[in-house]
Amino acid sequence: MGFPYWLAAKNPKMAVRTSDESYKFYVKRWYDVLLPIIVPLTYENGGPVIMAAVENEFGSYVPQEKNPYVDYQIWLRDLFRSYFGANFLLITVDGCRDYMLKHGHIDQVYSTVDFAPYEDAVQCFELLRNVSPHGPLVNSEYYPGWFDCWGDEHQNSSDFSDESVTKTLIKMLKKNASVTV
Repeated sequence: MGFPYWLAAKNPKMAVRTSDESYKFYVKRWYDVLLPIIVPLTYENGGPVIMAAVENEFGSYVPQEKNPYVDYQIWLRDLFRSYFGANFLLITVDGCRDYMLKHGHIDQVYSTVDFAPYEDAVQCFELLRNVSPHGPLVNSEYYPGWFDCWGDEHQNSSDFSDESVTKTLIKMLKKNASVTV
């Protein structure tokens, strides 16, 4: 998940991506450095940054039946708002599953979906509409390949053929969706 190795040493019982106070301390400490660097680069300040992801695939890491981490998500949203202001576009990114989108959704933050060529683009956008009934359809992480993990074999999936990537991309564009690869 990209956490620095030393973070667990600070508190071995730390619960990441939760309202654990020790975790939130380090998140805030990091964002108090990072976000002031990004703010002058936002579109409203003449820069290229048009939005920021508050969370990435958070809905994948919570129980399917109930999201016990809503307080953490709201805290994180409010931290971003304290730097970017009320009008800056904040998003979440979650997989093409109903429970992922529901649990990853944060009130007053625009939800987006991510999926690969083997997913049904139309169905993914229909699921997105359950949490974001208005606004653009966005696949904010269309992955036409897969990443390699250190020490594992190189990933090479037939699910990501040129034909399947193109076919799914065309379906998205026909829905007038925005796509980030």
